[in-house]
Parts: sequence; structure tokens; C-alpha cells
Amino acid sequence: MFEFHEYHERFSEAVYHLIFETDKDILGHCYIGKKGKIASLPYSAPFSLLYPRKKWKLEDIIQCLEGLILFCKYLEFSKIYITLPPDIYYPSLVNTLSSCLFSKCFKVFSVDLNQYYSLENFDTVELYLSSVERMVRRNYNKAIKNDLKFVKIDKNRFEEAYNVIQINREEMGYPLKIPKNQMKNIINLEHLKSSFFLVKKKDTAIASAIVFDVTNEVSQVIYWGDNPSYRVLRPMALLSTHLFDYFKNQGKKYLDIGPSSDKGIISPGLFEFKESLNCKSTIKLTFEFTL
Repeated sequence: MFEFHEYHERFSEAVYHLIFETDKDILGHCYIGKKGKIASLPYSAPFSLLYPRKKWKLEDIIQCLEGLILFCKYLEFSKIYITLPPDIYYPSLVNTLSSCLFSKCFKVFSVDLNQYYSLENFDTVELYLSSVERMVRRNYNKAIKNDLKFVKIDKNRFEEAYNVIQINREEMGYPLKIPKNQMKNIINLEHLKSSFFLVKKKDTAIASAIVFDVTNEVSQVIYWGDNPSYRVLRPMALLSTHLFDYFKNQGKKYLDIGPSSDKGIISPGLFEFKESLNCKSTIKLTFEFTL
């Protein structure tokens, strides 16, 4: 964890590692980033947490939040923003934190829809395809008929996956928030496990996915997408199905597909695409505190 935060310090004016303790115990810790008068958790990631001690109590979290507020007042911040992970990661902690934040007068700033696939529901490719909408089955069968291949590639070939995502974002008019050099640095962090996948038509990569292991139970799709010029071949149906199969076999419980909204504004098409794959929905809350 420290290695990740040490690397990302360059993307914030300052990063503070706060440790909350009493005379007898360390209650917890967190990392906050500074941007002007704003304190942010996270400062360079989709979400963050206040990390309590292993056998935490409700009062521990409340005292940590009180310490956070005092620290931010001391540094004369004007606002604190905290974005929590979806509750597929640490359900008890995330839900307790949400309640404690509200109790300490943090306001809900935005509510984002986040979708995930429960790998406990995946048995075989054949059974999965029988459970999804007919359109998904038809698209998968079309991908097979078009002789598309799903392949996992080594980390040292990550640019092949990244380049497809770059084309996708440029064609669709969406931002690519992690530049290639930054992605290269991140995936080479010692304690981060990353995986890279392609869908190929002969020797051409036409869809790809970049996935990080976040916990022992959850892997997160950082990016996935196709080259729109080859969309008629339906590579995303093949990609999504075999990603579920792969991470099921890796012993994961959930594959986090990511948000279908940005700052609370929903993308209906993105949401419906993920729903068609039998993804479920949860929420990602961002809280605001005015000092």
C-alpha cells in the first residue's frame, strides 16, 4: 500500500499519511491528498478508505474521523472529499464508514452506480451463455464464427492492450485518465498484480482489458473496450465472457466492472450493456465536509 501512495504523491500538491492513536492504541490511518484548499481521499484512484485497526470498533472510526477533521482545520483546508469503494470490497467497513461520515455531518456529494459480476454465479461458459440475454449469446456466437480468439498476454506486452483502449477512447470521445507511461509505472509496482487480455482477429488485437487484483476476493477492470472499426465482429461478447471464466478459475468472488456514471450522471447505454452481461449494481458514495 505504501509503495502505491509513494508513487502517486507526484499527482498531488502534497500527500499526508495520518495515523490516529490514543495513549494506548493505534486506531487507524489514512492517506489524504492536497489540491489547493481541498483535502481528498482518494487523490489519484477511483476510491479510498480510512483504514482502522484489525479488530476495529465503531468508536475507533468516529475518533479517526474527528482526528481527520481536526487535522484539516489545522492546515486550513476548506473542504474534505471522501469517495468510498463499492461495498463488494469491505462490506462491513464501507457501510459503517458511510454511516459514521453522515453522523459527523459529512454530506453526500454524489452517488455513482457501480457494476460488478458475481463470479459465484459462473459455472461454465455454456451455462453462463444460457443465462444471459439472447443478444449476448448471438454476439458471442458471431465472435466465434468470425474466428476471434481470447488471449492473455504478459505484462511486458501491456502496450498491445493499452493501444486498443486508446483507440476506443479516442473514437468514442472519452478521456483516457491514465497515460501510457503512468500505466507502465503502476503495473511495475512490486505489490500490484495486473493482468492483460486481448481479443484477436488473426494477428490484429481488436478488443482488450486491463485488470488489477485489488483484494483476495475482488479484481477490478481498469479499462476494457474494442476498436470500433471491428465492432461488427462482436469482440466484447467474447472478451467479457472469457474474463468471467478466467477470474472464476482464479478463485475470485467478484469482478468489479466499474462505474456507469460520472459524478452522479448516469450513462444509460453503458449501464444497460453491463446489465445485459448479468452484472449487478451497487453504489459508490462521495462525501463532502465543509470546514
